[in-house]
Amino acid sequence: HLSLEQSHPTLQHIIQEFYYQRTKEGLVPISLLYIRAAIETHFIEPHLAINILNCYRFLAIWVMSLLKIEDNSCLPLAEIPHVISSIPQFFIEDFVDLVMFFLHNKVDLSKIDMNPLFTFSVIILGSPNLIKNPHIRAKFVQFFLLILDTEQSNSFIENDMVNSQLINSLFNLYIEIEMSASNQFYAKYSVRHSISKLIRVINKQSGVKSCLKKINKADAKLIQFTNLLVNDTN
Repeated sequence: HLSLEQSHPTLQHIIQEFYYQRTKEGLVPISLLYIRAAIETHFIEPHLAINILNCYRFLAIWVMSLLKIEDNSCLPLAEIPHVISSIPQFFIEDFVDLVMFFLHNKVDLSKIDMNPLFTFSVIILGSPNLIKNPHIRAKFVQFFLLILDTEQSNSFIENDMVNSQLINSLFNLYIEIEMSASNQFYAKYSVRHSISKLIRVINKQSGVKSCLKKINKADAKLIQFTNLLVNDTN
């Protein structure tokens, strides 16, 4: 980065203007904390937040149209179109980080239809062949827990994809976190604690209960999940 800055005077000027402010004494460094605070203040403005989320709604609907998602679609998805592979994973991570930022700061999201985003989030969480990093997908568990404390909770609970596919996806993620390459002790248990907490909440819904009843008790994934759950409680 330093060589790039030194070789491009225009870029050097822009960086100086961004990180320094001009005073009578010359250029004075601006704390990065001040810059971050200024940016975050703009982001929590409701009108801007809604416009940003509408952009992500467009992205979600576009991706789901390419994936040909239907009401009876099962996760994980059998095939991923090649065009989806060209979408950088940080687009997905930025989306979930930004929504959680809005929720942590109590931004009013009641005026936006979040249903496409809920469906899209469940698809991402339940599709390791779409997003390979389980820790990125685990962020959606935190997103779901936060949304349950808002006015959008009923919309989330009544979402078809949530009722039909979320519970299986949570079981699979619970197991996958154990097998992930970055199997850090505290990170692993933090994710699995959040998953178990979310399961307890959504298990009260009739749609999720009927989905659980359809799971074969001899299913290898269910047995593995149960073993890990018992080990975590010991």
